Amino acid sequence: MLLSTNASRLFLHLLQFAASREHGITFYVSSLFNGFDLSFILIVLAYVGIRIRGLTSNNLETAELAFDTLACGAALLFPRLAFTFVQGNVILIALKAMLQE
Repeated sequence: MLLSTNASRLFLHLLQFAASREHGITFYVSSLFNGFDLSFILIVLAYVGIRIRGLTSNNLETAELAFDTLACGAALLFPRLAFTFVQGNVILIALKAMLQE
């Protein structure tokens, strides 16, 4: 089960990467959700870098700073999940249209 979940995640990431390479990064980020996705990917990469640096230098404060960085990503992930799970709500459709303008 875990292997199939990781394989499907990898496949989705490869699709996102292929779309960004095909159309160009500026076109890819112009969509609101793709901007959220790209921002979250950058935050996760920052988390991984800070976490590895903290663990290799035996600095516990730097290693814990990585989790604070990851928590900042929740601010971007929450609206993305809310729009995904609550589709069809008139208020959310209007809010999405306002954000895209």
